[in-house]
Formats: sequence, C-alpha cells, structure tokens
Amino acid sequence: MLATFERGADARARALARNLRVLTVGESPEGLDRASASIPVTVALSDPSLAAGLALANTEGKIDLLREGGRARTAPIPPASAAGG
Repeated sequence: MLATFERGADARARALARNLRVLTVGESPEGLDRASASIPVTVALSDPSLAAGLALANTEGKIDLLREGGRARTAPIPPASAAGG
C-alpha cells in the first residue's frame, strides 16, 4: 500500500504496508473513467499499529494499492516499516 502526499514537484510517496490480505473490493462508480475512479477496498491489518498511518494517508493524501509482480522485469515496491513509513 503506497501513500502519496502533496502534488506535482512536491509530491512524496511512502510505502505504508506490504502483504495485506484484500477482504473486499467495491464497484467502480457509473459514468467515471475506471482508470481514475476511486474504488473502496477493505484490507485486513496484521498489525493494528498500521491503522493510524492508513487513516492519516486517507485524509491527507492518496492511497494506492499495488500488486507486486512475480517476474524479474518489474521494479520492486520499496519496503514498508512496521510503523507505516
């Protein structure tokens, strides 16, 4: 899970969590571009201390859920600390 804060040249991205289990995925809103629409996703947190970082990112930034590729040609996602950053 990656959080992006600010926009443009001042944008900062931070890996918040890894290996989360996805519980549910919502539907894309009607009439919006599926590539840019916000879709609700519910994940299970194995460490409750991640909740505060995710809540902050949800209100102050943009959260992206990334799926790590299993092939060598994909760039690795940076490590996330247990404290969410």
